[in-house]
Amino acid sequence: MREKPSKEKDRDGVPIIEIKSAFEITDDDFINPQKSFKLPAINTKVWTDIVKDTKAVLLKKRVLTKQKKYTEFRGIEKEIINNALNKADQVLFCKPRDQPYYYSIVKSGEYYDLAVIDVFPGNPYNEIVGWRRIRQDSFDDMKKQELKNKKTP
Repeated sequence: MREKPSKEKDRDGVPIIEIKSAFEITDDDFINPQKSFKLPAINTKVWTDIVKDTKAVLLKKRVLTKQKKYTEFRGIEKEIINNALNKADQVLFCKPRDQPYYYSIVKSGEYYDLAVIDVFPGNPYNEIVGWRRIRQDSFDDMKKQELKNKKTP
């Protein structure tokens, strides 16, 4: 069975489907989102060492709809999300003033697959708010921004 039916709904009233992996999300779910998805908690060592949060992860229909405009990732969305959630080797805290609960969880390699996760303590889930694949130069810019943010009071 691809998905486990649930009576849960997200804050927008959209049904939440529990899955074990991003690879269970269909291509049509990315093109024509109709539901939200609950994934297992992030349990990579780098995440648990830095963020210390083990709530399940929610990928909301609203975020799937927002991400549709990034057509350069069409067909590799599942790979990007899976790499970030399950194979991450770095976590960045990039927007302390604007989004104090947002972390970028990153899988390094030829490209950098990342997911931005909202870990707001009042939410029942950690929420994916975006994902992308970037090159080394863009990742270097993110790291510089993180260092700059750490120095700013």
